[in-house]
Amino acid sequence: MPQPRGLAFDGAGRLLALTGHELTAWDVLLSGPSAQLRRAGQRFAVSFEDPQGIALDDRGDVYVSDWGQSHQVKVLSPEGVFVRAIGSAGAPRVGPYDERHMDHPKGLTVTSDGHLWVAENSMTPKRVSIWTLDGDFVKGMYGPTWYGGGGSLDPRDRTRFFTHGGGGGMEFRLDWEHGTAALKGVYWRADESGTMLPPGRSKSYPQTPVWIGDRLYLSNAFADGPTNGEQAVTLWLYRDGVAAPVAAVGDAATWDLLKTEPYRKLWPAGVDITSTKSGQATFAWSDLNGDGHPQPDEVQIVATGAPGFFTLDGELGVTTSTAVRYLPASFTPGGVPIYDLSHSATLAAGGQPPATSGGGQVIAARNG
Repeated sequence: MPQPRGLAFDGAGRLLALTGHELTAWDVLLSGPSAQLRRAGQRFAVSFEDPQGIALDDRGDVYVSDWGQSHQVKVLSPEGVFVRAIGSAGAPRVGPYDERHMDHPKGLTVTSDGHLWVAENSMTPKRVSIWTLDGDFVKGMYGPTWYGGGGSLDPRDRTRFFTHGGGGGMEFRLDWEHGTAALKGVYWRADESGTMLPPGRSKSYPQTPVWIGDRLYLSNAFADGPTNGEQAVTLWLYRDGVAAPVAAVGDAATWDLLKTEPYRKLWPAGVDITSTKSGQATFAWSDLNGDGHPQPDEVQIVATGAPGFFTLDGELGVTTSTAVRYLPASFTPGGVPIYDLSHSATLAAGGQPPATSGGGQVIAARNG
């Protein structure tokens, strides 16, 4: 049985098993303490894309959760004929949230009151959804955030709540009067980014909002550990419910992309580019061509000594834990901040990287 997946017994005692792209039926032959399986004559004339789990109802209908490009629950009659699909079809993507769309439906069960419960194998959102057996959406129950929780309020609109984790970012709409929240959209999916972004402690997921004029930026700064800095601060420009990566500043030794051949020529002489820990150089990347992908001509690397960790302030200033601050020198017409590493401000003399895994924060106050 290649690629065995979901299993369930039907009313006749046969074992239904997902194997590869098909649903199969097996007779269970008991002989003392042992058992054998024999392929039953039943044929299910349905080919699935990436089937996961099985459940049956009292009528003998079979429910199969399927991934691929559908992300739906497919319903088959007891005779193996396709009856209907439950949920809006389509692979997970960024943008406005549709509560009728399931994200990686997996575990299934049919309850005694005639409802289908679906556990979705996702963190954006982490959800169990409830449906009627005819396919009407009843309710979605949203689980807690990733380990440690967190999230950030929009400083200009306290009904907007941003949170990251598990490979993506989500915006919730908060109703303070009634104490409720609703998922408005998924603004970032790491598996769709197509980029090799710097590995901040929070795995470079956008969350912390900063407004510059009428532009909203999200950052991984303070998104993972509120008492820590980041190996690299990455910025995303937030437009129409989608976060696009536009810039980053950080420790060059921690970004493996910079150690590949196209970027080797950018390293200052005398700096060890083989280091896997904090090195002796700082990088800056700005998405000058607007494609969301780093290129060598968009990256600067300068020798700075070990910069330690990085934090972000309300002017998009990025500050090292050695108290060196970099402000954007300019912005592209599309709002991409451009950092010039040859121009920095030393906020305090004698700053050192933190000696332990904690710490690494320097905050630049507006009054200097």
